[in-house]
Amino acid sequence: MTSSSWRMSRMMKLSAAMSEAERVPMLELWTIYDHPRDFPGAFVARLWLMDQPTDRVLISSTLDGVRALLPPGLMRLVRDLDDDPCVVESWL
Repeated sequence: MTSSSWRMSRMMKLSAAMSEAERVPMLELWTIYDHPRDFPGAFVARLWLMDQPTDRVLISSTLDGVRALLPPGLMRLVRDLDDDPCVVESWL
């Protein structure tokens, strides 16, 4: 195999791997916050993709209200002791 054909083969494999990665869905996580600094008068659910926050938020004056806005079929995760104090829970 020549150097240029090896590079072309390598590029095609890399391109295929990148295309596969684009098809893999990212883990969505909703975290509910109790009156965070940016929304001091509300409960807020924020959408995270993997470990990256998004700008999608759901807002309600009550915890039950914001829970009702979450997409159906999610599973609740309890708050971890290391979480920020305003974190109530997360949903996968």
